[in-house]
Order: sequence, then structure tokens, then C-alpha cells
Amino acid sequence: METLSKASGIGEPALRLLFSLLAAFPIAVVQKYVLLPLNNVKATHLFNFLSGLSVCFFFCGFDSLHSLFTVIATYYILEYTKKDRRMGLYAAFTFNFGYLLICYAVYSTYDYDIDFTTPQSVLCLRLIGFAFDLFDGDQKKKAGAESKPAKAVVRAASAKSTDVDNSLVEQPDILSVLGYTYYAGGFFVGPQFSFKLYNSWVTREMYQTADQKEVKIPDSSAAFAKIFGQAVIFLLLGVVSDMFPVSLWKDPVFWSNQWNFFSRAFYVWFSGNISLFKYVGVWKITEASCILSGLAFSGYDDKGQAQWSGLTNLDWYLFITTPNLDGVIESFNINTNNWAKIYIYKRCIWMKNRNLSSLTTLLFLATWHGYAAGYFYCFLLEFITLEAQKRLVSLVEPLVKVHVEQNPDPNAKKVWYVVCWLVRTLTIAWGMMPFHIKGLSETLSSQASLYYIGHILIVVIFVIYEGKALLFGKPAEKPRTPVPAVQNDKDKQQ
Repeated sequence: METLSKASGIGEPALRLLFSLLAAFPIAVVQKYVLLPLNNVKATHLFNFLSGLSVCFFFCGFDSLHSLFTVIATYYILEYTKKDRRMGLYAAFTFNFGYLLICYAVYSTYDYDIDFTTPQSVLCLRLIGFAFDLFDGDQKKKAGAESKPAKAVVRAASAKSTDVDNSLVEQPDILSVLGYTYYAGGFFVGPQFSFKLYNSWVTREMYQTADQKEVKIPDSSAAFAKIFGQAVIFLLLGVVSDMFPVSLWKDPVFWSNQWNFFSRAFYVWFSGNISLFKYVGVWKITEASCILSGLAFSGYDDKGQAQWSGLTNLDWYLFITTPNLDGVIESFNINTNNWAKIYIYKRCIWMKNRNLSSLTTLLFLATWHGYAAGYFYCFLLEFITLEAQKRLVSLVEPLVKVHVEQNPDPNAKKVWYVVCWLVRTLTIAWGMMPFHIKGLSETLSSQASLYYIGHILIVVIFVIYEGKALLFGKPAEKPRTPVPAVQNDKDKQQ
């Protein structure tokens, strides 16, 4: 691996991660074409556990014991507290999140670490979600309600996450949980999915016909080839992005007079946006493996064609073309956002305030990423820019109706779209600066070299909006702009 790393110029940890993700493909072939037809549930759980653990050992050696320890410990925490699921939830949440934070404190650096904490962070959310599902099932059991049958996906393309019942009335056995957590296609970088979805795949329940008289496992090869092709394209774009490293943002040369304002601004805009393609490529690999194994099956469309969008983590077309931040949220890191919506944001309903619930969710996500101040800065900026976008839309909407929507020149809408797209991509790049730089002083120095232009524009928007409201009154409130993990929420928070 070291030789290959030197020859390719790719770091050994990144290569190990890539090969670990690719290892899920042959595993998926066995899962789809051997184990599912065999219909031996225990054998499938055992295979998923051993194959996932083996790939984990290849990736991080004996550090794989961290994941094994947390899975087994969480299982028995929940088993010994089954008479009080609320206490079990608190204990499992504290244990998993606390363990992850301790690992960050001991092993993390200010670089982008690719080590055992990468899958450990994914596992942390999965086990916390599992504890929540057991708690929800217990609450329904006490209320006399039955847990709904498992649906095909945690987040079907045609259904919101809130429409899916992931609750578990009874705790599964240890082998089932090991198979669930070590499923190779979702172990290293996600996607997140519930135990109920996983179990409906293992038992083939998701493939049952409407009358439940037979099981039909549709072919997924065409969908796999399509998504794998997308993964290759985005990974190649990721290689291109390495030619424009975001690490340059914190180089003193970047702040110096060797770069003028416009060259710095262009570089931040270009490199900040293209750097995201590496994430897209990795997520597309995992989506392809989930399709190949059959786990991503999301039902049939109106024409009776099998759909495989159940575990899509990114809508690449919407992500690239959207002219506003709402589209970015709807299309990027979909499953993690959905997880945070179900298990964090909606559990904050007692706050009776959307903004507080959103900030709590963002604080959790920032901490989940690590201790670097840049993570907290980034997520705070995200909240503020979304609020600024709401106000900016309110301010420019009357002008847009007159000069764009009612303009007979068809080019008017095209020009306005390009303007909005540029503003959106510039906003993304500005918001990603603290995420990539991580250190607060380095981030501020880098932003100072751009004269804090992003912050100034946000302040200007707030000042104009509040000034107009003070003079003429606030406009009627419109549906709130969604924030990560809380889009389209229907809770009665004020």
C-alpha cells in the first residue's frame, strides 16, 4: 500500500479508505446473488458482520476494536436497561457521543484525519439512532400503538423521513445488530439507515409483492452502472480539485500582496466549490454498493420500474444547478441531514422555538465533526446565511416580479438565474473557509485578506431589512428557509 501511495501521489490513509469502499462491491455481489436467494437470515447477519469487520481491520488494523467495543457495549447497555428505555437512551447517547469525543481528543489533529474515527463517527450516529428507535417503540408499546411495518427505505425518494416509522418494539439479538452496524456498504462514510430498513432487506420483506404472496428481487445492475459511472466522474473531478488545494487558504503567501483581492476571491470561490466533489464521489461509491446489494431498493414507479434511490446521499444535478441555499440543503448529505432531523431537531420540540432547535442541531453536528473551532464557526455561519437569505428574498422579490418575471425578454430570467447561482456558490465557498481551515485565527486571517466581504454583505442585508421593517413594517412571514436536517418540518414550533 505504501508503494502504491508513493506511485499515485495519494496518501496511504485515503487509499485505504478508497479500497475499503470498493471492497463493498464484491461483498454486495455475495449479499445480493447468494445470501438473499438463500434466505438464511442468520447466515446473512453473520456474513455482514464478518465481512465488514474484516474490511475495517484492513482499513485501520487493531483500531477496529474501537468500533467492536462500542457496538457490543451499546447493545448490552440497551439490554440491561430494557425496563427503562429512556434511561437506556440517555446512557447509549452519552456513551457513544462521549466515546467519539474522547477519541477525537486523543487522536485528532488539525488536518483532515482519515483514520478509525472516520467510521467511528458514522457508527456513533447509527447506534444513537438505534437507541432512539428502541425508545420510540417502547413509547408506542406503552401507548398501545403498534409499530408500523417496515417500509422499503429510511428516506424513500417519494416520502419524507417523518413519514417513516423506524421504531422497534423488541430489541434484536446481538448477531443482528452486529450485521447491521458492520454492513460494509454503509460502515465507513454512511449512508445512515435504520435497523428496520436493514432487517426488511435481510428478511426480504422489502421485496414482497403487494399481496405479500411472493418475493421478487429486481435486477439492479443498470442502476448500479449509472451511479458507479457518476462516482468515477466525481472522483476524477476530486483529483482535479487537488490541483487547487484549499490548504492554500491558510498559507501566509495567500494573504500577502502576491495575490490581489480578485485573484484571492476567485481562488476561494473556485477551489471551495470544486473541493466538494471528493465528498460527492465517495458518497456515490457507497450508494452504488447499496444498490448492488439491494439495500437501496425504494419500490416501483408508476410504470412498474424498480427504483433504487432509497439511500441516495446527494442529488448531484440539483446540488450543482440550484441557485439558492435551500437547494443545497435538499441535495447535499441527505441522509445525515435526515438523521439529524429525526433524532435531534424533532426531539427539541420542547424548546418551542425553531431557531433554538436549529441551533441545537447545528451545535450537535459541529461537535460531531470534532473540536476544531472552524467547525463551529462554519455551522454558525450556515445558520446566519440562511437567515440572511430569507431576508434578502423578501427585499428583492418585488423587484424580481417587475423586472424579471414580467419582463418579456426571455434572457432576463437567464441573467437573473446566473446572478443567483453565482451568489449561492460564493456563499458556499465563504462558508466552507472555516470548515477547511479549522483554526479560528487562520480562518480570520484568511477572511481578512478578503476584507470580510461575506460578513459585511450579511450585515448589510440585515440592516436594510430591519431598517425597512422599522419604517414600513415587516412583511407577512413566509415559510421559513430550511436549515440542515430540518427541512420541510411540520412540528408546531414557534
